[in-house]
Amino acid sequence: MTLSKTLTKINNMTQNKLQLKTYQNYQFFSSEAESKKLMIVLHGRGDSADGLSWLKTEFKFKEMNYLFLNAPDSWPIPFGTPGYSWYEMAPNQELGIKRSTILLESIIEELQSFGYLADNTFILGFSQGCLMGLELVLRSKFSFLGLIGISGFIWKENELLEAITQQALQTPILVTHGYQDEVLSYESTKKQIEILQAKHQNLEFRSYSKGHTIVQKELEQIYHWITIQSIKK
Repeated sequence: MTLSKTLTKINNMTQNKLQLKTYQNYQFFSSEAESKKLMIVLHGRGDSADGLSWLKTEFKFKEMNYLFLNAPDSWPIPFGTPGYSWYEMAPNQELGIKRSTILLESIIEELQSFGYLADNTFILGFSQGCLMGLELVLRSKFSFLGLIGISGFIWKENELLEAITQQALQTPILVTHGYQDEVLSYESTKKQIEILQAKHQNLEFRSYSKGHTIVQKELEQIYHWITIQSIKK
């Protein structure tokens, strides 16, 4: 490949092809092949869009566009790169969770006008991003291609259970967690998911030998799960 062709390919994988009015703090990467399939990635507390951008290289989906969002609140990291947060620390998280859920839903609505339909969109969230993904998808008026929640927990699971929409019941969900998670209790999250499974029959929970991180076996199974959901579509 010539240098000019290489630069052209790199330029095509930029955020310049999507100009949202609802929100500007994000990175957008176009698919290699022409497609309107989209994955929206939500990071954890103190991280940023950069922190999970390696997923696009790991997954290697040629027909997947990627939208990596920075959370709305700054979260300073001493001697590190700028970080962000979707909501405040306990016990003050509720207002931020509600505000960020409304923000995400408005982004989903605007994306429709660009041809990125919700039912052709995956949501993937880690830690805080997992919680936000569940809040968004389960309360949404849209159904999605799928939700992947990694190493997170649920805010007021009984309230969320009652709020699950009919559209949400059409969205397949995969939640993963580590037995040795040192940040968010494995047992607590497992019990919360079991509560939601009473109403949402297409919600799967998978466990791994890991801490508060993402491991290779997990990535491989997530890749396979995404592939299956894409085929069903």
